[in-house]
Amino acid sequence: MICIGIDPGKSSGAIAVLLNDEIQFLRLSKSTDKDVCVFLNMMKIAECIQQEPIYCVIEKLSNMGPPMNGRPGRGSKSNWSLSGSYHGLKMALTCLEIPFEEVTASKWMSYLNCRTRGDKRVSQQRAKQLFPEEKCFQWQADALLLAQYAKLYV
Repeated sequence: MICIGIDPGKSSGAIAVLLNDEIQFLRLSKSTDKDVCVFLNMMKIAECIQQEPIYCVIEKLSNMGPPMNGRPGRGSKSNWSLSGSYHGLKMALTCLEIPFEEVTASKWMSYLNCRTRGDKRVSQQRAKQLFPEEKCFQWQADALLLAQYAKLYV
């Protein structure tokens, strides 16, 4: 199976692919919309060549509204930018007919035993445990763990 994990963050987002024990990454903050579509299309082509099913997990956005119960929401500019990126990713997956599931951070983090509680180093450490041969940077960790979630969950 070709497993794709997408962390849709605008500045620290990434796409990670697990394909036959090989790992590929695309950093979203340094990629254009066209780059993302080309990358995902390459995965669709790999599905045909490898004759392996493809599945994607994308982290569902949360905390996107105005402040509630004393907890701050995102600012409207940040909200708009991230929401556009998120929906663009979903549109690309839909157009390329790549099956995907939206999953909350708390769900996949609980499943992989790496609840961060705001400390991104926790997910980076978990990614290093699961993939010791991979040099895992912080921007890659969540996407890689989402791909691992897809691999184990499906």
